[in-house]
Amino acid sequence: MPQVNKKDILKIISSILDIDQRLTGIDYLKEFIKNIALNLDVKYALIGHPTGDSLSELKTDVVWAVNDFADNFVYNLKDTPCELVLTGERVCIHDKNVIKDFPDDKLLQDMGIEAYIGAPVVSRTKTGVSSILVLLDDKTMENKDFFVSIVEFLALRASAEITQHHIDESLQHKVDQRTLELKKAKIEIEKINKNLEKRIKEEINENKIKQQIIFHQSKMAAMGEMIENIAHQWRQPLSVISTSATGLILKSEISTLNKEEIVNTMECINNHTQYLSHTIDDFRKFFSLKKEKNTFCLKDSIKKVFKLLSSEFANSNINIIENTQEVCIISYEYELIQVLINILNNAKDQLLEKEIKEKYIFIDIKVKENVEISIKDNAQGIPTKLLHKIFKQHFTTKSKQNGTGIGLYMSNMIITKNLKGEITVSNKKFTYNNTDYKGAEFKIILPHKI
Repeated sequence: MPQVNKKDILKIISSILDIDQRLTGIDYLKEFIKNIALNLDVKYALIGHPTGDSLSELKTDVVWAVNDFADNFVYNLKDTPCELVLTGERVCIHDKNVIKDFPDDKLLQDMGIEAYIGAPVVSRTKTGVSSILVLLDDKTMENKDFFVSIVEFLALRASAEITQHHIDESLQHKVDQRTLELKKAKIEIEKINKNLEKRIKEEINENKIKQQIIFHQSKMAAMGEMIENIAHQWRQPLSVISTSATGLILKSEISTLNKEEIVNTMECINNHTQYLSHTIDDFRKFFSLKKEKNTFCLKDSIKKVFKLLSSEFANSNINIIENTQEVCIISYEYELIQVLINILNNAKDQLLEKEIKEKYIFIDIKVKENVEISIKDNAQGIPTKLLHKIFKQHFTTKSKQNGTGIGLYMSNMIITKNLKGEITVSNKKFTYNNTDYKGAEFKIILPHKI
């Protein structure tokens, strides 16, 4: 490769990083490795990771060979240039005669490799070198300094993607682990219920203990759904933070970074970090054991609900139509939010189960002597013979694996016992955008102050 200036380097890097940002993990790394090989005109490019603590073997994650992807393989690192990279060299380059420098490296001999360059890839979520980026060619790597600089930068970019991949894996692992714990907890609670029912009836305050068990079960189920929603909501801001940081590194490497760009980029990173922090704060408040009355505006409470549910509702293509008056009340906000989430999740499930094409949920707030909240969907309604059972304990219209029958029962308990209000359900026929619909309507009536 002839001498290249900074402008040419920037153009090459831009071409390599011209990857669909919707791709993540291995899909992103495949496009990344392919672009490196094609833009730097090398026959082979790969990224892999050590298989154990001894750093004696490398398992490839992506391999580009000549003009296509090749199968992954495990490679013994003894007496190879890769061994040097994993044991401390920042960038290891042999721009020519690499097979003479490493005569015992059979793979280099078999492939007829003339030039080699490798760089460590470090994940910020793991200790030590997590992967290695390697380029090989059957011709001399002209312009040695260019290859060292660009491969070192590309290793940093790979580090950002692998770090993001590790974060995503960690989040998914936590979600899976929590879901498994919830399933185990549900099984244990069901066993406890079977053993307790007879003893509770004969010995002590049956209703109080049952309600405590049910409330705990409902809360655990809700917590699992919230964790999954938060994992979805975190993906986009985490991607923005990673991309912004990578941009700073790139511009720093090519000396085009100015103070204004640093300030703007750091402000962007800070804003998205604050968003992640606020999401966790809302999650903690929602599941806090300490319940306190406070003054809050219902419009703000609705916003908090959809902050927690927005990704799931957007993925389900559900349209939310709001017609709300501004009103503030003194009550238990996060208990009301729990009820709203229960009702909205039930509406969502009915819309999906009945495969409604144009899915709507309408939220209305009216101020009269009391405050009236209406939540209505177009999921064709609830069978009339079941309406009077809807708030009964363990009653559900869902299949057994999809519902416990405690969500609406607990919603009724919260509204009537804790919030001193009323909750009713009925079927409604209505017209929206010149189209007739039918669906269930839940009405919540609350006092201005309790």
